[in-house]
Amino acid sequence: DADGTYQGDNGGSQSRARIVAKGKVNEAVDVTGVAEWAMTASDQSSLDPWGDIGDAANGTDAGTDSFFTLRHQYVKINHKQFGSVALGHTSEATDGVSEIGGAGNLQYGTSMLFAGSVSLQNSTTNAVVNGTDVGVLRAAVDGGRTSVVRYNTPSFAGIVIGVSQSNEQNSAVDAKFSGKFSGIGVKAAIGHKNSGGSSTTVDSTTLGGIALSHDSGLAVDFNYGQDNLVTAAGRDDPTAWAAGLNYSADLTSAGKTLFRVAYSKSEDATANDDELIGYMVGVDQTVASGMSIYGGFQMDQAEQANNVNYEDVTTVFAGTKIVF
Repeated sequence: DADGTYQGDNGGSQSRARIVAKGKVNEAVDVTGVAEWAMTASDQSSLDPWGDIGDAANGTDAGTDSFFTLRHQYVKINHKQFGSVALGHTSEATDGVSEIGGAGNLQYGTSMLFAGSVSLQNSTTNAVVNGTDVGVLRAAVDGGRTSVVRYNTPSFAGIVIGVSQSNEQNSAVDAKFSGKFSGIGVKAAIGHKNSGGSSTTVDSTTLGGIALSHDSGLAVDFNYGQDNLVTAAGRDDPTAWAAGLNYSADLTSAGKTLFRVAYSKSEDATANDDELIGYMVGVDQTVASGMSIYGGFQMDQAEQANNVNYEDVTTVFAGTKIVF
């Protein structure tokens, strides 16, 4: 077994900086320009205790120049009646469609946040498998950011439809809904992306999510995605899903306290019979305007074909986040 104590940026919400410029053309049209960067001193998703003792190192504990990355750089023209067009490097239509609800500091979407680069140890032979880590078995089923032209419709009864075309010649479409009925808030999304322009293995991805929240502070969410592979005999499509339960309350004068428990499962990420199950329990406490502290426990259980099982990977995490 291996263990370690590390400092790292939260993989779901790294340190960021942005510049936003806004202008109004007339009463119906406005223009927004955005540039945003991520600055990661030590990415928690690159940390691997096996690397520290010289076995199966597949991550890095220190920041490098590559940890300064572009997230957004685009111009958006918005019309009140006809919707908006964005041009540049930003989210394609399906980005975030399988990340509805949740709690961004703790867990969201179809994957847990932590331990992505931790090498897996065979529970029978005790061998550490170089190149096979927790993240390898997580099926990646959400959209992303790239160079795109994207159009979003205006909101019709809470529904917004988006379409995008990327430089890689991938197209995507999504539909999002937001509304409230008798004290229950609803957020939902569904999307589909054609990936043939940039991939020889994944033909398309279908994904969606829904979150229900009650005025009492209770909330539930469910997200799902599937990569539809180019036809290959005997190969199952990778899938991932997650479900979570939140409770938010005013327990202290400092601000909201949010509790979350979540379960996630990925299957067939690299081959048939891959399986990765994740459990998470955590709490996120607001302590001041724009500041929160959070902590929790995560466990990942992995296995592959032919009953190849691995030791459980457990993570205890704590952090703080400041937004200004």
